[in-house]
Amino acid sequence: MAPKCPGTPKESAAKRSRKLVTIEKKLEALDRYDRGERTSVIVYAIGLNDSTLRTIRANADKIRASSVAGTSASSSSQCSLARSMEMERMEKLLAQLIQNKNKHNVPISKALIQAKASSLYQNVQDENEEAKDKAKTFNASSGWFSRFKKR
Repeated sequence: MAPKCPGTPKESAAKRSRKLVTIEKKLEALDRYDRGERTSVIVYAIGLNDSTLRTIRANADKIRASSVAGTSASSSSQCSLARSMEMERMEKLLAQLIQNKNKHNVPISKALIQAKASSLYQNVQDENEEAKDKAKTFNASSGWFSRFKKR
């Protein structure tokens, strides 16, 4: 008697790779949607999936806030998720601090950067009244540090 399921996977069962959608593409899709274009036209023109466009529309506020927060051109091409305003502001301040230290030839270590990131995040959260309600915690981990270096 032959087995019910074949041993080799079918081509349709192959896993699709994730596609990175830049913030520029997301903003373009949102602008086109606001102008009244049909979703099928937007999907075809930008090359997105229908469900991706629906997700972008659902997160429109976060995407626009991230672009207004001053995400740099290099990070906006790599960033696929919108981060909080506090995180954006803290990383911008931290980058300025690192540039200043490098300009004056002051050595700076990973531990010092992580400690300063934690204190800056706390200061940014204290400044923002709305963030106190959410009380998000930030851990300046090694993973965060490696992603920060890439950005």
